[in-house]
Amino acid sequence: MSEKILRTSVATFLLLGSAFATSVNLDPATPISAEDVGKIPADPNMMGQDSSMPAGAVEDESSPKRKRVLDFVRKGVVVIDVKTYASTESEKRTAWSGSGFIIDKENGIIATNRHVAGDLTVSTYTIKFENGTTTEASLAYFDPLYDFAFLKVDPKKFPKDVVALELSKKPVGVNDSIYSMGNSGKDEFSTFKGTIFSVYENLGPFAEQSFKFSGLTIPGASGSPVFTDEGIVVGIVYGGKFSSGAALPIQYVTDALTSVKEKKLPQRRSIGIVPTYVSVEDVEKAGLLPEEAVKKYHAQFPDSNNKIPFINSRLMGTGAQKSFQAGDILWEVGGKLIGPNLYEFDRMINESGEKPLSMKVYRGGKLVDVSVSSYPLSLRYAQHMITFADATWVGNNEFVRFFLGFDGEGVFALGAGPTSPLRSVIGEGLPSFFVDTRILRITELDGHPLKNLDELIKVIPTLSSKKEFTLKYIDYQGMVGLGMFSSADRQERMAIVKYEGGFDAPKSYRFDLENFIWKAEDIKAPESKAEVKTDKGLLDKMMPKK
Repeated sequence: MSEKILRTSVATFLLLGSAFATSVNLDPATPISAEDVGKIPADPNMMGQDSSMPAGAVEDESSPKRKRVLDFVRKGVVVIDVKTYASTESEKRTAWSGSGFIIDKENGIIATNRHVAGDLTVSTYTIKFENGTTTEASLAYFDPLYDFAFLKVDPKKFPKDVVALELSKKPVGVNDSIYSMGNSGKDEFSTFKGTIFSVYENLGPFAEQSFKFSGLTIPGASGSPVFTDEGIVVGIVYGGKFSSGAALPIQYVTDALTSVKEKKLPQRRSIGIVPTYVSVEDVEKAGLLPEEAVKKYHAQFPDSNNKIPFINSRLMGTGAQKSFQAGDILWEVGGKLIGPNLYEFDRMINESGEKPLSMKVYRGGKLVDVSVSSYPLSLRYAQHMITFADATWVGNNEFVRFFLGFDGEGVFALGAGPTSPLRSVIGEGLPSFFVDTRILRITELDGHPLKNLDELIKVIPTLSSKKEFTLKYIDYQGMVGLGMFSSADRQERMAIVKYEGGFDAPKSYRFDLENFIWKAEDIKAPESKAEVKTDKGLLDKMMPKK
């Protein structure tokens, strides 16, 4: 599995995963429960018949119970093949695969990673089930911040014996034994056993709480379920480095699924801060946390592994810029000592609604009261993108605001392919100071100012007959290389771009919320339209309308 996280929207690091499938089914979901797992017969089609194996019995690796549990989970796991027609990553304008698992059989909902489904992509999906049959799926939802998404299949296309896996209601613990099953290394439905060795990690850019486990994780494993020896899912794999993996606690998925099943948009809000874990011992020595607070913290959170949430990043244009300072230590939220539980913190923000959230932070060793309002996270930015000059052009979004510190209206170009004239601006093969893929804000094309994608659509047809045109841009990241340097000073620059308009096919992609399809319109010839179709799903209920 790759170490890049969320390059689809801002050119940072994420990994690649896999899931999907097809067939014929009518039965409602029958999730496996802890009390039922001991009764699973050797033939999973005989659910409901008795078994001599008591629930919770401890057995060795070759036990019949272990085989029955894995046989059962296998019927809920899928392989996902993705084909992409537009993407913010040039290397992702092809196809990839990942893993996923059924979480709602009655409504045809499959859980996977956001980066498997393809953030800021125009994609189609094929799902493969355990019995080898396949079907099409459509995007139902992806989280605005965290690495999970839902795909939807027509429930009638499920094979008859597929199952929806039960999602755990309990948090994981250090030294818990787990399994994972998926498409690791394109070995379909391969399984490994591991052990959780850390439960307070934040590996993504937006500080979701993650847990890490030992076990083989390589490309294709993304989206795999992490489950107990009872067959209950406790997490979803989203990253790793061969000898270990990282997973989101399944509670993130459960919260969103509850809304989806009620045909509602999941309540996703932010207050504009990005906490990270630091050592309690270190902040005490630095004078940021008094001794009595340290004793209270350790007494209340003995399993914290000496970690406490520390606020360093604040998003531009949010109330957090005024309410918080760099180095604030998150202490209380709504009168409750929050400890290392960032999932609980996220849940409280989502439930705050329009009401200001009262908090207490330690600032320079003193307890300070803070009040901050949350704001709703939107998926609207993912509903429109443009492909032009072998690059993908998007509007501003939460990732751009966080990584580039820009919170206004703007047009951003990224994912420049091998024939893109923007490669001369970006610097082919040259790394930026911060990340290995660069994103530019384009402020002007051929003398035409650009504030949004609609203005870009008006300019593109005027460039078709030109061999060169000017481009003004702001480089937020900078680069360094032999004979080519660019400072990350956020000053506007100009480049002369050589363009072969006769070989380009600019398109505007808009998501049709009523018919649940991507509509691709040729910008040079607006009367010629094409549609990338997917099955009608839940997105019309889940994406905010303009």
